[in-house]
Amino acid sequence: MTLFAALFLGLQTAIYAGVLLSLMLFLNRAAHPGIRDVKPDARGGSFHFDADTGLPDCPQLKMLRINGSIFFGAVEHVENALHGVDRANPQQKHLLIVASGINFVDISGAEMLAREAERRARMGGGLYFYFMKDAVHRFLAQGGYLARIGEQNVFAPKDDVIGTIYARLDSEICRICPARIFPQCHVALPNGEPVRYPVAAAP
Repeated sequence: MTLFAALFLGLQTAIYAGVLLSLMLFLNRAAHPGIRDVKPDARGGSFHFDADTGLPDCPQLKMLRINGSIFFGAVEHVENALHGVDRANPQQKHLLIVASGINFVDISGAEMLAREAERRARMGGGLYFYFMKDAVHRFLAQGGYLARIGEQNVFAPKDDVIGTIYARLDSEICRICPARIFPQCHVALPNGEPVRYPVAAAP
């Protein structure tokens, strides 16, 4: 675009056009941060999450990684993605965001995250964050948004995030769940009751 503008409109106009196009492309990318399904990496316990594990979804807990800033231009895109989780599966009332890729959150983004946390709490679930950067955590705390999200729902690296959330899941759904993607699924139900597998009838 800059080349053709230089040929037909002059060098100064071409520079302005190139800068404007570059800015538009950058803003479009920034307004659509990457959002990917992730699962606990079996090689790293519950401390690592990967998009390529091949594991199925947990029927009650959705796990997403957000890579990018959550600012006023990206709020609609992120909010639609978060709402889409329980629209696709109403049982997925619990949502864990792997937040290591979120570098910046502004007031609009913080308000959206607080609203989402409150919405999921009303549904009987929760919004959780794992590996939130210090600057983002500090901003949410100073603005009062962290109190609305719940300090207990923000997990530091090496916290047993899956074990803690697992205890909050519906044990009746876990009892008949075929996925069993967490180590806790093979030890005990969320209410502490041991897992009992059906015993095959004798021939």
